[in-house]
Amino acid sequence: PVRPTFCYRDGPGQQRRAPGMPADKVSEYNMDGSERIAELLRERFSGDWRELLAEIQVGFVLFLVLSSLEALEAWKGLVALLCSSGSLMRQKPDDMAEFVRVLRRQLEHVPADFFRDEISSANFLGPALSNLVEEAAAAWDSASNIESDVESEIHTVGAATGGAALLRTRVARLSSLLDQRFGLQLEQ
Repeated sequence: PVRPTFCYRDGPGQQRRAPGMPADKVSEYNMDGSERIAELLRERFSGDWRELLAEIQVGFVLFLVLSSLEALEAWKGLVALLCSSGSLMRQKPDDMAEFVRVLRRQLEHVPADFFRDEISSANFLGPALSNLVEEAAAAWDSASNIESDVESEIHTVGAATGGAALLRTRVARLSSLLDQRFGLQLEQ
């Protein structure tokens, strides 16, 4: 049998404390997955966001088609980590919007009783998605509240707001899918 190996399962992103991290930063490191995602991108994916998304997609397909537990665990870990990455949503809303698009497409392929099934009803995904919606709303609020007195910064502000608007739109589409297909309602 072939046993897939995933980048996330061992190494960067899995640690609960980065080497040399002061104690006062440990909680933030564990509550917001942004720094762990940055480590993972840097150390395993050569900084390429598309490779990270490809790992998520391969994990999901192997789980769905072959019922691979290893693939499911890798997919769950990456999805949960990305859903908790509030700082990343504010810093790179376009990348996070692409992740949300991929996640929505994936959830279109799981059974309609996925969140009601005895095995998966108490799973990680409901809380992770609630966190995603919350963090995306905070990213939108942050981008909307940017004010600039310098005229040359208008383009930067517009780009930041545009990425956050795309993220907000995609999260709204994901929330709509969750409500219509699974009966799962998330606060927006």
